[in-house]
Amino acid sequence: ALKVECGGRRIYVSGDGFRAEFESGMLCRYEKGGNVIIGAPLDFRLYRAPTDNDGILGMRSWSERNAGIWNEMQLDTMRYFAESVGAESGDGCAVIFSHGKLLPNTKWCGFELDVRFTVYGDGKILVGVHGKPYGKLPDRLPRIGLHLTLDGAMRSTEWYGRGPRHSYADFKKSARFGLYSCDIADTYFLYDKPQETGSHENTAFVTVSGGGKSLSVIGEPEFAFSYHDFTLEALT
Repeated sequence: ALKVECGGRRIYVSGDGFRAEFESGMLCRYEKGGNVIIGAPLDFRLYRAPTDNDGILGMRSWSERNAGIWNEMQLDTMRYFAESVGAESGDGCAVIFSHGKLLPNTKWCGFELDVRFTVYGDGKILVGVHGKPYGKLPDRLPRIGLHLTLDGAMRSTEWYGRGPRHSYADFKKSARFGLYSCDIADTYFLYDKPQETGSHENTAFVTVSGGGKSLSVIGEPEFAFSYHDFTLEALT
């Protein structure tokens, strides 16, 4: 049976061999079988390192294109601030829900978000996010995604989707559908000039593992993922 506890700013959900912790409405720690699978909070990411096609910063204004607007709007500083958080349980699951804003440091723009984590008795977690934009946002957003940090020992990657090379919405026909597996270092390509790299489009599921730990993400029905052995900030 699931057990839901509240303590300070955190909500704890425990069940058969697992324990999930939430702070300010976001999953911040997940343990299963005595192993810490997730040890740092999930966070939303709307920014990514610009590619050459996005624009070249520091040159004439016309050359900066999307990248210049993204930097002007401070999309790299966007963070989620929960205004209300709650929890409820029943029918074999527990739901942690929050409402708040995803916004940059100083610009009046962003998204009003409703975030739901549905935790089931076997430890699976369904993530649901609904967002409503406000203010003046760029016509094109770099990405809409969730970011998490995992143990460095979790280097093995297996996925069903496009591969083995990286792929993007406008650059994916040469990446065939299939079941692929490789080391984390083989999931991306390092360009001479650091920029966005390593995405895999039309992914049905991905599993990362190592050091006796594993984590799987399943799409509804699909998603794009990237997995790196360095921080995304290193690309900018």
